[in-house]
Amino acid sequence: MKAVNLKTVDRMYEIHLSAFKNFQVRARKKSGRPVYRNFDKFYNYRREVDRVMNGNKAEENDKFADLRRFVSQQAKKKEGN
Repeated sequence: MKAVNLKTVDRMYEIHLSAFKNFQVRARKKSGRPVYRNFDKFYNYRREVDRVMNGNKAEENDKFADLRRFVSQQAKKKEGN
């Protein structure tokens, strides 16, 4: 099963690399510098491989943990009103 997950990570790497190259060409800060100066800031391949190898144990490795937490907090606020 890890082999399938690692293959998925490799495919995601390729997709992110392509997106990064497209984004890098266009995205600029107000100063004219690129938003992402190198690919590792855009996609952390090593972290994704480690996540697969460690069995997805820690929530801090989950890319969407903060988003889930935010949405959950917003839903609780709505229920309170």
